[in-house]
Amino acid sequence: MFMEKRHGDYVIETYVQRLRVMKLYVALILALGLIVACDGADNGSENARQVAARLGAEALGTLVAEYRQRNGELPSEWEQLIGIQFPGSKVIFDGTPLDPWSHAYVLARVNGGVTIISLGQDGLPGGNGYDTDISHLVGSSDD
Repeated sequence: MFMEKRHGDYVIETYVQRLRVMKLYVALILALGLIVACDGADNGSENARQVAARLGAEALGTLVAEYRQRNGELPSEWEQLIGIQFPGSKVIFDGTPLDPWSHAYVLARVNGGVTIISLGQDGLPGGNGYDTDISHLVGSSDD
C-alpha cells in the first residue's frame, strides 16, 4: 500500500516500499545475468548458479516480507503469494518458483519465520559442494 503525498512531504513508507521493489529487480537481474554469462563454463557455471540461487532466495524473501506486511502473518505455501503485485511495479507472483537447476524452491515454516530453500544441484536435502542447500530466513523473532 503506497501512501500518498501529504502537504508536499513524501511519506517515508513510500520510499521504503520502492526500495524493496528495486532490491527485487536488482537481485533478479543479477541472478539471470550470472546464469547467462556463465552458461557455457563448467566450474564457473555451477558457482554462478549457486550465487543465482542465493539471490533468488533473497528476492523471494522480499515477496514473503511483502505478504507479511499486507496480511499480518507469514505464508505457509507458495500458493498464498499468487497474484501479489509489488507496489510500483508490474511484477506479479504467479506460482511455485524454480531455482537455477529447475528445482522448486522450498518454503518452510521454521522457528516463527519462513525459510526459503534451494536444494542445490541434486535437488535433495543436504549435500556438499554444488549439492549444498542454500537458504534465506524471513520473519524470525529478531526481524
